[in-house]
Amino acid sequence: MISISVGGVTVSNSENVDASKLIAYAEIALSKAIALGRNQANWIYAPEKNQPQERG
Repeated sequence: MISISVGGVTVSNSENVDASKLIAYAEIALSKAIALGRNQANWIYAPEKNQPQERG
């Protein structure tokens, strides 16, 4: 029997994330998917840090 767990990362602006941080996010996502059990997926969305704040 084959089991697949997937961890992924989405970054809205790659200029603000270096490779080591991206790999760290991917490792966290994969670790969470594995912890959930067999055949799971976990995705991390890393938003852009310099987004303008909404004022209301």
